[in-house]
Amino acid sequence: MWSEKEIRSTKKDKTSEKNEFRILNGLIQKIISLKSTKNISIIDLHNTSSPSGVFTIVNNSKEVSIAKHLNIPIISNLFSKVKGSLVNYYHKKDITSIVFEGGAIGDPASINNHEAGIWKLLEANNFIKKDSIPRKILHNLEEMKNFSKNVQGKYEVKYIHNIKHDDEFIMHPNINNFEKVKKNQTIAKDKNGVIKTTYSGHILMPLYQEKGTEGFYIIGKKD
Repeated sequence: MWSEKEIRSTKKDKTSEKNEFRILNGLIQKIISLKSTKNISIIDLHNTSSPSGVFTIVNNSKEVSIAKHLNIPIISNLFSKVKGSLVNYYHKKDITSIVFEGGAIGDPASINNHEAGIWKLLEANNFIKKDSIPRKILHNLEEMKNFSKNVQGKYEVKYIHNIKHDDEFIMHPNINNFEKVKKNQTIAKDKNGVIKTTYSGHILMPLYQEKGTEGFYIIGKKD
């Protein structure tokens, strides 16, 4: 949970997770102190617990202009609904911040996607020239683009299914990111019974792990 309160609390907490949190924040703050915030872009690398999870999450048009170079789906307005993320924290400090979801947890292709995406974003921001990108990376970029070709475009969040630890939430098996759903379609269950969709659209980040406070998202395609 990225917040001023949480950052202050880590100064007294010596657990490994809190220590990593404190070190990361310290490094970012050091970079900020040496650079103009207008020339900084934070790319937060993530993976999902479900298949086909290759996309970016952005806050504004400037971030869209950067994310579009990856040729994968772009999700907007998510951080207006979900608080406490790294990118939301730095976005509030007027620093360009993007989430880059590279694929499923444990899938080697996710590593390739993240690596290729970083090279592409360095090129897009004029840190390197295209002829500096290794052939293998160019191949992986093309693979990532082809993998996403049927779902490319801009999307916005329509609904978030929030959950608590004791809800006993269970997602129906084999649901992929960007899978189409219809309103009132049963896609999960918890201790209170079946859970149906409240909107038609596409599923995003269906939860298939124990940790998490969102069971799934429903997103819609933007014109």
